[in-house]
Amino acid sequence: MVGLLELAGHHGVEALLAQRLDALLVVGELPDLKQLRDEFAPREALCPEVVVEMPLIAVYDELLDKAAA
Repeated sequence: MVGLLELAGHHGVEALLAQRLDALLVVGELPDLKQLRDEFAPREALCPEVVVEMPLIAVYDELLDKAAA
């Protein structure tokens, strides 16, 4: 199956997929490409939302005044 090769090659799961395919062969089952894709394909990463609040420019003036003193 070309889909199995694509899954292994593009997602870097060659060794894990080979183990799973060996296990399927032992029990006499054929691989289910959709199930294997669901299991081995990367998941969409959830990124945290970052909120950056910019300080007032006057804060920098205070820092410069303290550094000069």
